[in-house]
Amino acid sequence: MSASSINGADRALNMLRGVPGALSAAVSRTVAGFGLDVVAAAKRNAPLKTGRLRRSIHLEMFREQSGVRGVVGTNVEYAGVFEHGLKGTQPVREFVRKQTMAWGHPITPVFVSVRPFTRNVNRAARPFLQPALEGTTPSLSERLRADLRAIPGVGS
Repeated sequence: MSASSINGADRALNMLRGVPGALSAAVSRTVAGFGLDVVAAAKRNAPLKTGRLRRSIHLEMFREQSGVRGVVGTNVEYAGVFEHGLKGTQPVREFVRKQTMAWGHPITPVFVSVRPFTRNVNRAARPFLQPALEGTTPSLSERLRADLRAIPGVGS
C-alpha cells in the first residue's frame, strides 16, 4: 500500500511540512510576549526620581542559529548601582559650585572651584530587573509548552 492511499496522509504530510515555520513563529511570539511582560514589571519596580531609568528599560530580540533570544535591559550607566548596590570608594570630578550661604547667613553669590576627590559609598541594592524576571507568571517554559501544544502536528 502506498503512502498516498492512506486516508488523510497528504493532509498530515502538509501539516508536518508547515511545522518548522509555525514552530519558529510561535517561539518568537512567546519569547517576545514574555520579554514585554518582564519589561513592564521592571518599569514598575525601577526607582523613580527623574524617570530616565524607567524610560530606558527595553527588550531586544535576536534571531540566532540555535533559536531566538530576548534580552531585557537598560543602557543607563547607574542602573547597575541600583540593581546590585555599591560599596567602596567613588571618584568625584572637579566641579564649580555656587555658594550663597556662609555660616548660616546669606552672602553675595560666589563661584567656588572644588578639586577632585574620592568619597566612600555604601548604597544598598534596590533590584528591579531580577525580581521582574522571577515574578513574571506564567514562566517562559510554561508559556512555551502551552503555545507549542496549540500548533497542529506538534502538540498532543
